[in-house]
This record gives sequence, C-alpha cells and structure tokens, in this order.
Amino acid sequence: MLLLDRRSLLTACAGLPLAGPLSAAARSAGLGELAARSGRYFGSAVTHLDVSDAGDHVRLFDAECSVWVPAWEMKWGALVAKLGAAPDYRTTDAIVAAAARRGKRLRGHTLVWHEHLPAGAEGLSSQADWQRFVAPHIAAVTGRYRDAIFEWDVVNEAIEPYDGGADLMRRTPFYAMLGPDYVAEAFRLAADATPAARLYLNDDHLYYAEDWQERRRTGVLRLLERLVGAGVPVHGFGMQGHLDTRLRFDEGIFRRFLARLEDLGLTIAITELDVTEAPDAGGRSRQDRFRGPRQSGADRCRDLGACRRRQLAAPAVARHGRQSGPSLRRRLSADADARHARLAFRLVPDSAPHMTDFIDDTTSLTVLGQPAAVRSWLKRAFDILGAGAGLVLLSPLLALVALLIRLDSPGPVLFPQERYGLGGRTFRIYKFRTMTAAASREVFRQATVGDVRITRLGGILRRTSIDELPQLFNVLAGDMSLIGPRPHPLALDEHYRHVIAGYMDRYAVRPGMSGLAQVSGHRGPTPTDESMAARVAQDLRYIATWSFAADLRILVATVLPWWSPWKSEARGGG
Repeated sequence: MLLLDRRSLLTACAGLPLAGPLSAAARSAGLGELAARSGRYFGSAVTHLDVSDAGDHVRLFDAECSVWVPAWEMKWGALVAKLGAAPDYRTTDAIVAAAARRGKRLRGHTLVWHEHLPAGAEGLSSQADWQRFVAPHIAAVTGRYRDAIFEWDVVNEAIEPYDGGADLMRRTPFYAMLGPDYVAEAFRLAADATPAARLYLNDDHLYYAEDWQERRRTGVLRLLERLVGAGVPVHGFGMQGHLDTRLRFDEGIFRRFLARLEDLGLTIAITELDVTEAPDAGGRSRQDRFRGPRQSGADRCRDLGACRRRQLAAPAVARHGRQSGPSLRRRLSADADARHARLAFRLVPDSAPHMTDFIDDTTSLTVLGQPAAVRSWLKRAFDILGAGAGLVLLSPLLALVALLIRLDSPGPVLFPQERYGLGGRTFRIYKFRTMTAAASREVFRQATVGDVRITRLGGILRRTSIDELPQLFNVLAGDMSLIGPRPHPLALDEHYRHVIAGYMDRYAVRPGMSGLAQVSGHRGPTPTDESMAARVAQDLRYIATWSFAADLRILVATVLPWWSPWKSEARGGG
C-alpha cells in the first residue's frame, strides 16, 4: 500500500509516459495525435459557445483534440426545460455542425443521469412514466444524432452504495420507474435507435484502496455482469478520473478491477480526468507552486500527461508575468460563458496577486490570483486546530445525536452528498440525516418550511445547525474551511450559475461550515432568485474583503446567533 504522487497516479490510470520531458518532436504534436499513435483518442468537453468563437483557447481544442464532447447540451434538462415541453436541439446542433466542419468525432454525454433533469422529472415513479417520458427522450436524441455520435454514455453514475440497497444502485426517479432494470432498458433503446454507436456505462470514484470505493467497485462489477450476462448491448465502461493524492492507491487492487472489466469484453475509457493534491502548510498544491515562464499552457498539460476541460471550463492555472490589457487581449479571446463556469480561466500573474482586464467593450475577464483566504497559512492552521478541538469536545453530543437518529427513524445516521469545492472540484460532504431515508434517496429538491420529508428530530437538528457538525471531518480533510461560502447542492449550482453573474466565483475559496451570508440573515431556504442573489453577494463580499479577524467575528456570530454586527446591515440599519 502506498500513496502515489500526481505523476505516478497519472501513469497508473492514464497509461501515459511521464518519466521525463517530452521531445521537441512530441511537443509539436497535439495530444490527440499523440494518443492516436497508441490506438487511443483524446478529447475535451466543449460548449456551443466555444465552437462559435474563434479565440485562442478554441484553436487549442482544434489542435489538441480529436474528439469533442458536448459539455451539457445533450443532458435531458438542457434539451427539455420542463416535462412535456418540446426539446430544443439548437445548441447541440451547433456543436454537431462545427465538429463536422473541423473533422472532429463526437461523443455523447449523457442520456440517463439523476442530475440536470427537466422540471417535474423528480416526481416520475411508474412504468407508465418511463414509457411516456424517458423512452421517447432516449429514442429521439440517439436517433437524431445517429450519424454524428460514435459513442454514448448511456447511463451515468448508477451506483451509490450509501443509498442502502442490496444492489448498491443509486435510488433515482429512473430506479423508481423500472427498478434496477432501467439501465438495461436504456441501453436497449439506445442500441435500437443508433445501432452503429458504441454504448458505455459511466461512473466515478473507483480507483483507491478505500472501503467506500471498494463498495463502488463491487456495485459496478455486479451491474455490468448482470448486463453482459443478459445480452444487453453494453460495449464499454467509462471511468471518471477524479484523482486525489490524499487517498491510498494500491496498484494491485486497481489492476484487478481493470482486469475484471476486460474479462467482460468491455472497452475502458477515461471520460474525465482531474487531480486534487494534498496542499502544503500554505494551502497550495504543487500545481499552484509550479513556475514555467516560457512554457505554454498546452505544453504544461503535456508534461502532466493530461489536459482537462470538464463541464463548462477547465480549472487549469495559466501563469503569466504582468501584461497590459492589449497583450492579454492578444493572448485570449473571451469565453462568452466564462462568468457562469467553474473559474473559467484563472490567469495568475507572477508579479501581482489580483488583476482584472477587459477583453473588449462588452466582455470582461476577471483575472484572479489565489484569494487571500486560500493563501493564508493561518486560516488553514486555524481550521485544523478548530476542527480537531471541536470533534474532541463535541464527541459526546455527536454520539448522542447518532443514537437518537437511529431511534427516531430507520435509515443511515449520515447523509453524504456531492458538492463543489475549491476550484470547482467535487467532494463528498457529510451531514446528520434529517429527512426520511426514502426522501434522502430522491433527486435533490430544496427543503421548505413545513417540509413533510423532514423527521421530528431532523427539524430540531436543522434549526440548531447540529446536522452540520459532521462537516468538521470535511474541514480536517481540507475540503472545507470553518468559515467560507456555504456549498450548495449540485443541482442548485447548475441552475444558478446561468442566472446569477459571478455565481461560480464562490468556489475560488474553500466552502465553509458557516459564512458571512449565514450570519447576515441569509441562512436557510432561497425560494427566489433574488434571495439567492443576496446570499451570493455576501459570499463574494467575504472573498474580496477576507481577513482572519473577520473569520473570528463570523465564528462568534455563528455560535452566538443573537450577536452579529452584520444583521443590522441586512435590515438596512447602520
């Protein structure tokens, strides 16, 4: 058992040679060409806004990628805003047309996923619902693009052991409609509509020697064995490569998992690739400390063996010396969707911690160094000491709450959920379960006052915020801070990044257990866009004006809610 660094992990999981610098000849070739030499292909997520642009980063997609993947345009909720509404294919058609002009192959992502659903889909629960809504959607999309898409992620993230089922599958509306058979039915529908395409099951968190990942590997293999044994047309398995050097990697365990996939006759694809590194005492990863003043961003990606653009934007860091506005304009064209993405471009000038440049009269690009809240070693040290002390002092309370949850209602004590963290990377947040076990397995729906899903004990835990205390473990792990913008469920993030300008800038720092917004009167449900915008404004204010003293004041105001110097501002007072 050993802990591998970035280079070893990428070598093991991506199979790319990283022993030394690439030759000059290799540097002149794009990543797509390099992959093709060994029978692989290399691609990137793109949006319709990317392919309608002619900027430098778009030309990088042309030079480096042989395959494009529509980032969000093909997800059900992107095509159909509300159940029963007509699909809108315009953005996907734009990507298909651009790929044809530029000679790119297209990979489809994704037909069936428990997130990014049309409004109303969370209530689907019967076989009739499947026949009325889901089956026509799969047939229509795959049929429309049968000549354009060579591979499909048919079902995405079907496994979730923490949902409590013996089959280890995630409880979603699709599962509610057909049970575990929904996966096979989705593959059959896709194969009927696009018989030439290769069809993939796609999932994540499968590579480390951690008990929770072993359960996920078991769930994936069980599902695939059932599908292959039943003659379901599944051709490959897509693995989301969310690598984390803080977790234990065992090459033997991972090789055995890959061998079992190959024994099933499946092709293996790495469908996403990003790396989270353990930070140093100042909260910086090795990537953040890296300097290469004459090296282009593309060359640096080649040195690391991977270039990633996930969802809407690559959370990569490009470093440049101080440059004038015209110089920046020559180097970059604006991503029209940058303000909605997960950091889009973070240009970190070596000589200045913060700067902003305007690309033209209508589009601006905010250029940020690491915010002070991330660079401060004092903040991280306080997080570690505070979380550790809190866990020790509160351990009797934590044990009592766990016991009461068991007695109050059936189901697990903890409720884990994926959230975005620093730099837009996902992590698993932990809370005490406050809803019924069945409600906890549903697709996300924001809690409301008097919500019938909340248990008797859960209401008390929510009012007192005791349900958040397990996040002290997240703080110790470095995924969160004691103080910072609260992380929202992914469904809310995916909605509001299109609605509120600067929304994803909240993830320029670690999310917090409490924050300025919460002690300023913006805690709890956000039933309107205006209420969420008010919360986001406080989060961005916190990032822009951070100080350690402010963190201490917010912490005190969290523990003593009747004392808060910010509440008077929220009411319009001095």
